[in-house]
Amino acid sequence: NTDLDCLASMLLAKKLYPDYSVVLCDLINPVAGNLIGYYKKKIDFLTSNELKDQPIENVVIVDTSSVSRIKEFLPALDRATGKITVYDHHPAEDHDIPGCTLKLFEYGSNTTGLALELIEKNIELDPEEATIALTGIYSDTLNFTIEKTSPEDFRAAGFLIGKEASIKLVKYFLKPLKKNYQISYFHKVLNSLIFRNINGHEIILCSV
Repeated sequence: NTDLDCLASMLLAKKLYPDYSVVLCDLINPVAGNLIGYYKKKIDFLTSNELKDQPIENVVIVDTSSVSRIKEFLPALDRATGKITVYDHHPAEDHDIPGCTLKLFEYGSNTTGLALELIEKNIELDPEEATIALTGIYSDTLNFTIEKTSPEDFRAAGFLIGKEASIKLVKYFLKPLKKNYQISYFHKVLNSLIFRNINGHEIILCSV
């Protein structure tokens, strides 16, 4: 399920590996989908279906290091003849992608680790790229409020703001419910939730 941090990580990975193609998974978080729609001329993705029968050399995977989360890409990985590099920040995941070089970050956002590599390599970003990346950091750190938020997250954000990232657009993308009727219906759903315990499983139902 591609979220904003994953999407931003892919964008920055493309800056680090400009000769690579970016491949989007089939499941996309609706909020990330909004960002893709807004920047559809800026973000150019292949789909997993477009990889079929294509020769594959080196692979970069971002925001996960677990085989269970990349199942749709396993046939492509099996055909890879070169190096597999993984950028992740989830220490609790099963780091079980075979034959990979794992770069595991201790940051609130995976985007942060890639942004720091851009800083180190003096790679430039335009304002749109910086905005997408900043959205990823804000999203995964919950506006820098989660306990895992690190000084590096703030450093990366400062770098992106220095590249003219738009805070206004970041706020827009992070607000999934933008219309009054959406907010009203959301609260109607919340007020109609029914909690049941069925065979030891907590189930939430809604009658709306």
